[in-house]
Amino acid sequence: MDWLTEIWNWILSLLGIYVRPGAGTWRGCLFIPHKIYGAGGTPIWPGNRGVDSLMGSAYDAAEGKTWQAAKRSNWFQWAQSYGADTWFLIAEPMFNNPAVLKYFSGEKEGFIQEARKNGIKRGVVDLFNDGALPPSSIQEPYIKQICDAYSWATANEIAFLVGLECDETMSVAVVKQIVGWLKQYGGGKRIIVGSANADFLKAVAGEGVELWVECDEFPFDLTTIVRADVYLAKLRDLQSSGKVWDGERCAGGAGEVDKYITEQSGKLGCDHGSGYYK
Repeated sequence: MDWLTEIWNWILSLLGIYVRPGAGTWRGCLFIPHKIYGAGGTPIWPGNRGVDSLMGSAYDAAEGKTWQAAKRSNWFQWAQSYGADTWFLIAEPMFNNPAVLKYFSGEKEGFIQEARKNGIKRGVVDLFNDGALPPSSIQEPYIKQICDAYSWATANEIAFLVGLECDETMSVAVVKQIVGWLKQYGGGKRIIVGSANADFLKAVAGEGVELWVECDEFPFDLTTIVRADVYLAKLRDLQSSGKVWDGERCAGGAGEVDKYITEQSGKLGCDHGSGYYK
C-alpha cells in the first residue's frame, strides 16, 4: 500500500499541505556527478574528484559564495533522478552565525522549504566533519545550539551524525561524550557515528547509537564488484553491533556497482547515506 500513500501525499503536496514522513528507509544521495543536470558541462563551482554534494553548503553560505543557490538546485535535480529523499549537511558553519543557522535549519523558510519542494523531506546533520575538533569548552554549547535549531523536526525528518571518519579525530570516550549531549539535547532523534574503521564503530556502539559505515578505500574508488562485496561484508558484520547505514561511498554516478550496493544493502535492512534508488 506504499504507492497509495505516495499518491495521497502527492495530492496533498499539490494543495500545499506538507505531510511529515513516517518511519521508513532513508535514501541519501551523498555524491552526485560534477555536471549540470540535464545539460552536461562543468559547473562554475568547484568539484571534488569529479563529484558534488550538499555537504559544504553552509560553508558556501557563510563565505557568501554567489553560486551556492545554483549548486543546491543542481543537487536537488540529481537527487530526484536518483530517487533520493535525504540531504546531508555539515553544521559547523552555523554555530554562532544566526543568519546561516536560520537559513539551513528554519522550518518555515530557506533550505528546508527548498528541499521539501524538491521532495527531500529528511536530513542528516553532520556535527563534526573531517578535521580537528573545536576546543572542548565550546563542544557542548555548539551541540545544544544545533539541536535546538532542529527541535521542530521529528525523528523521521532529522538525524544527527557525530561526524565522518570519527576515529581520525576522536577517541571512543570523546564520541561517547558527544553522544551523551545529543541524547540530552537532541529531542530523541537518531544518533549516528561515522567511520571506515569497523573496530572503532563496534567500540562506540550500544545504547541506540547507529553506525554510518564508510568504505576502506577513498570513497570514490569503490568501483568494482569485488570491492563492493568487501564493503557489504563489513555492513553485515557490523549489524550485530547496532543499526547500520550504508554510508559514505560511490562515485556519484548511477553505475552498476552503485546500484548493486544499494540493492544489496537495502536487503540487509540498512538505511542509506549514499545510493541510487531507481
